[in-house]
Amino acid sequence: MGKDGYSDDLESGLNPELEAQIVALIHGELSGDALEAVEAELAKDPAAEAYRERMESVHQLLGE
Repeated sequence: MGKDGYSDDLESGLNPELEAQIVALIHGELSGDALEAVEAELAKDPAAEAYRERMESVHQLLGE
């Protein structure tokens, strides 16, 4: 729990730019070098992969 009493589950601790790139990946908005760079980061960073999984779940729940 955060100090405000709410869960910190959505706080990834990742660089906000990487978070945005992961969301763009989920939306199918990346290609070429950008896609390869994000996929490489996901392969080496378990926190980034966990964030991708959480964001995919959110998008599925929202029907996006």
